[in-house]
Amino acid sequence: METASVIELLRRGTDEARRELRLRGVLRSAAAVSTGDYAEWLAASQLGVQRMPQSQQGFDLAPLPDGTRVQVKGRRVSDVGRVPPIYGHLHALDDREFDALALVLLEADWSVRESWWVPWEAVKRIGRWNERRHDWRVSVRGRWHSDAAVAPLDLSAATPAAERRWGAVEPPRAPVAPAPVIRRPVAALGRPGPRHAVSAPRAAPPPATRVSPANASVLELVRAFEAGDGSAGPELRRRSVLEGSPASPAGEYARHLVAEHLGGHRVAGEGYGVVSDGERLQVPGRHRKAHRDPSFWSVRYDPENQEFDAVVVVLFEVDFSVAEAWRVPWDAVGRLAVRYRGTGYRLRVGGAWRHDLAVRRVPLGELLPRRDGSAPMLAGGSSP
Repeated sequence: METASVIELLRRGTDEARRELRLRGVLRSAAAVSTGDYAEWLAASQLGVQRMPQSQQGFDLAPLPDGTRVQVKGRRVSDVGRVPPIYGHLHALDDREFDALALVLLEADWSVRESWWVPWEAVKRIGRWNERRHDWRVSVRGRWHSDAAVAPLDLSAATPAAERRWGAVEPPRAPVAPAPVIRRPVAALGRPGPRHAVSAPRAAPPPATRVSPANASVLELVRAFEAGDGSAGPELRRRSVLEGSPASPAGEYARHLVAEHLGGHRVAGEGYGVVSDGERLQVPGRHRKAHRDPSFWSVRYDPENQEFDAVVVVLFEVDFSVAEAWRVPWDAVGRLAVRYRGTGYRLRVGGAWRHDLAVRRVPLGELLPRRDGSAPMLAGGSSP
């Protein structure tokens, strides 16, 4: 047992092998087999740092010499070859409790299939917000591998360096290149496309540059907030654009734009967020990322209780310009929205519901934000 390598012990999977792995400091959790423990151990060995105590929140490894705090997410292919859909769950992303993610995907035999280094700023671009669980997720498969800030993390040196004194060494695997992206034709601009149309390739988000909060427009502040500029949040809250500390500004910014455009005001209602001319509007907003579109808007809808008069859904481009906005009256939501898991309703982004006669486009794209943060102007130069 003492001459067996770590990977050999993992493959054995016996109680005696797990005891040995705990003695060597590889496994630490109470789980019988912990993919996360092994991924942390590999990353720590490669980077030459110690692992943090299990009680540490936000990051898993001791800070690197340059102060970088690393959180590690590890997943493993099942014995039947099933690849897990996500690397794990990320909470309180805007608190910036880590500076980089180390993502490790293991084969069923515990060898490394692929591993990636993802800075925090890139996580904000490629992560997917889960509204039901209120957390962020990074897909195992996706076009995010081509993000300019994402780099392969070579773990080939980790196993030999860490196991030299134990004898056997697992030969390193060559990294697996991401699959090529195949794009289908795009629908005509400004018209609802066919059911399976996809969006056109879009430019990378604006660089994460700091802004002067006092002189910046609301749109500039929203972009800075999304890019992780800590000074943008307080200014957006001072201007009543943000309420609290949301993980993404899309929903709050959508309500701000709709209220400004319609001359209404925002409220803290249970089923709506904007009131205009006595009409209660629920306003969900979603934001395109550099490598994917959101799939749906969530709608809080109770057929037995009319808590709002209409839903205004807003989709933002990568740079938070308005891609499209639609108004759906309450009596049309029941027939157009899709029931989800028996508890909620969704309107699919790009769905055929946009063709319904009761649905109207809202021209939010005509609004141009003023730099002083006051009411926006229409494209022609007058106030709405």
